[in-house]
Amino acid sequence: MEAKIIGGPLSIRLESCSGIVISACDLNSIELIGCKDVTIRNCWIHDSARVAVEIGGSSHVTIEGCQIENVASGVYAADCRESRC
Repeated sequence: MEAKIIGGPLSIRLESCSGIVISACDLNSIELIGCKDVTIRNCWIHDSARVAVEIGGSSHVTIEGCQIENVASGVYAADCRESRC
């Protein structure tokens, strides 16, 4: 999976995806919309005016072992079920 540039910073944006693992990446932000069974593991998310990980309408999202620094906010989740950080 390649990172995309969204409004400047290097980021990943996924919509309606399932069974995804994002591992050992150097990014500025991650956005998940309507996703299921996503794991974000051992990533460095940094130097962004955005939220590091923004999750909306998703379920079974796991964030583990990530380093988050110098971002607007760490993790924001809305309308999500059975997710953990």
